[in-house]
Amino acid sequence: MKQKLIREVRSIDSVACWTDGYITVGQDICMVSLFGSTTRVNTMRAIILKGELVYLQDCWNYKNASAVTRVDQKLKTINRQLAHGVAHCVIYAPALLDLEEAFGKKIFFGDSVEKVQENFFYVAQKRYSTPFLPAWTQWLLSQMEPIENINALGFNQVLGVRFPEEEDLEARLFEAGSPLSGGGYAQGGKSTEEDNKQPFPTLSDALAADVNEEASLLEGNYKRKIDLN
Repeated sequence: MKQKLIREVRSIDSVACWTDGYITVGQDICMVSLFGSTTRVNTMRAIILKGELVYLQDCWNYKNASAVTRVDQKLKTINRQLAHGVAHCVIYAPALLDLEEAFGKKIFFGDSVEKVQENFFYVAQKRYSTPFLPAWTQWLLSQMEPIENINALGFNQVLGVRFPEEEDLEARLFEAGSPLSGGGYAQGGKSTEEDNKQPFPTLSDALAADVNEEASLLEGNYKRKIDLN
C-alpha cells in the first residue's frame, strides 16, 4: 500500500495528533481523519466539535500551518480503536459530503476524475426532476458554481459545486450549446427504474471501509515509526 502523507493537527493549547486526510474550504473543516494515542484523538475530536481553532501543519515543526475550525454544519464522527492505546476518528459534514444528503452544495472526492464526475452525475440526477443522460455530465458541470479555496490531503481528486435552482437549470437546457438545443432528450422524457437504483454507498460506508483497509498500516507502520504517547 502506498504510504500517505502525514500532517499534524495542533490546538492552541498544544494538544496534537496526526491526520492522513482532510478537506477544508477556506478555514472551514469539512472532513478530517485523525489518528494517534486514544487520549489525544479523543481530546482533538472534542476541540474540533466544540468549534475551537486548530492548526494543520507539517509534522514536528510549525511550517505551513493553516488555522481552521469546524464548518457551520452538523458533523458526524466514525471512531475506531486500532490497537491498545491507538485510535482513529473521522469527522465529516454529511450535508456536504454524503451523496444521499440533499443540500445545495456538495464536495465530491475520489481516486480519479471519472469517479468524481460519476458521483456528481448521480447527485444531479437525484436533485433535479429533469431526466439527464450521463453524456450530459460535462455540460451539467459547466452550469454549476464552483466552490473555491478547497484544500485537501489524502485524496487524488476533489471537486466542490453549488447547485443552481431547478428553474434556472431548466431554462438553460434550451439555450444554444445545451444538450436539448439540438432536439435530444433523455430516455424519451423518462428516467428508467434501473437508473434510479444505482448502488452508491453512503459516505459512512465508504469511510468505514477505508478505516478497515488502513487499520493494519496505521497500527503497524505508523506505530513503529511514531511515538504516539
